[in-house]
Amino acid sequence: MSAEIYIIILDTSASLTSCPVNISRFVLVRGHSGFYTYAIYSRSSGWPDFDLGQTRVCFKLRETEYCAFHTHSYSLIIVIVSSKVDDKYQYALNNRDNKVHGWVANESDPVIGFWMITASNEFRNGGPTKQDLTSHSGPTCLGMFHSAHFAGIELCPQFRDGESWKKVFGPVYVYLNKKAAGTAVRALWDDAKAELKKELNAWPYSWPSSSDYPKSASRGQVKGRLIVHDKYAKSKTSSARDALVGLAKPGAAGSWQKESKGYQFWVQADQDGNFTIKHVRAGTYNLFAFVPSVIGDYKKTGDIKVSAGDHLASSRV
Repeated sequence: MSAEIYIIILDTSASLTSCPVNISRFVLVRGHSGFYTYAIYSRSSGWPDFDLGQTRVCFKLRETEYCAFHTHSYSLIIVIVSSKVDDKYQYALNNRDNKVHGWVANESDPVIGFWMITASNEFRNGGPTKQDLTSHSGPTCLGMFHSAHFAGIELCPQFRDGESWKKVFGPVYVYLNKKAAGTAVRALWDDAKAELKKELNAWPYSWPSSSDYPKSASRGQVKGRLIVHDKYAKSKTSSARDALVGLAKPGAAGSWQKESKGYQFWVQADQDGNFTIKHVRAGTYNLFAFVPSVIGDYKKTGDIKVSAGDHLASSRV
């Protein structure tokens, strides 16, 4: 018996006038306390013009008293939700910090946790610094695939002149846990963070059967060292300590901030400017970077072509 069971919830070409894309699927994997969901959006050549404003998976939990949790640099933020005023923008995170968030029914028996775990942000639009929602008031748990939040429609895919397109969003993992009544909610949060580490170690997942989702052997790696010249502060070049370095669709410096049709792969450099970007889908990219306290965006001259199994290295960028 296969370890994977597909449950096709929505797989449709929809109305070609209202939503001209194809959408897919939910997955159960044996031995997991939860389920995965991901979507493969595709457009055939010649389909109508269309702006894809936002897409997400959304779970409305039973109305009771919950605590909302999410990570921000792996610290803990708790918002108690009862009959008090609540606002979805309390739960916004930068893409790079959006790894695990969820809700705990702390007065139920047993205490129940509902978590959204994202092992990779490669599919999200706007790069690592774009903010997006994790929850609505309610309690409602969101898995944002992409959106125009905090920026506008120019950050979202816009299709003209019959453009064809395909992109995989996710997978994200909906994880559920429980503890005996009276257990401190922190125990469920700690368990969810431990589950996140397992998912990070398992990425890219081995179970998807779609040919549109490349496994580990079909991906590549890019590494190097970033050296910058901050003419406003130093006369010489220096290591780009803690820089964010990423691969995105070719474009001008900073263009990754409005990129939404392709994939992006970002890491933080160490104190010497060294970086390794793993699990990169095969394709053609530009290498971009920005450095804390240094003015401007950086882009390496020339395209970087990544093929399956590549381990590309550059001593200095």
